[in-house]
Amino acid sequence: MPRLLLIAPEASYHTAPFQASGRRLGIEVIVASEGRLPVVPGQSVGLRVNFSDTSRSLRLIEALYRETPFDGVIGTDDGTLELATVVATEFGLHTNPPSSTKISRRKDRSRVVQRDFGLRTPWFVSTAVCDQGEPKVPSGV
Repeated sequence: MPRLLLIAPEASYHTAPFQASGRRLGIEVIVASEGRLPVVPGQSVGLRVNFSDTSRSLRLIEALYRETPFDGVIGTDDGTLELATVVATEFGLHTNPPSSTKISRRKDRSRVVQRDFGLRTPWFVSTAVCDQGEPKVPSGV
């Protein structure tokens, strides 16, 4: 059975749909997350990690990988993407380059890149924030 490491924040609303999809597709989903409560109630394999300590989290995930290898890694939310990229790179799994992880965390940057690569994007304008915290709206908008 294929196995996926899902890296998700504690109580992320993304976790349950990924698990349900995994069950439908015959993919075992292992969840790595922060938190004190059981990672996933009723699931036998889970791992607690600290997203702000990438090197320690990677060591914990490496130990899990030796016991229970996985075939792919998905980070579900902004705070998990960097760790997911590091893990996938470490194990030679398919991943996006680290630069795309950084871009995806900023909607303005991701829309510029999407537009520049010919993808359809909603109309948008990027604005600078002045010292008082008020946006500087370009003239004509």
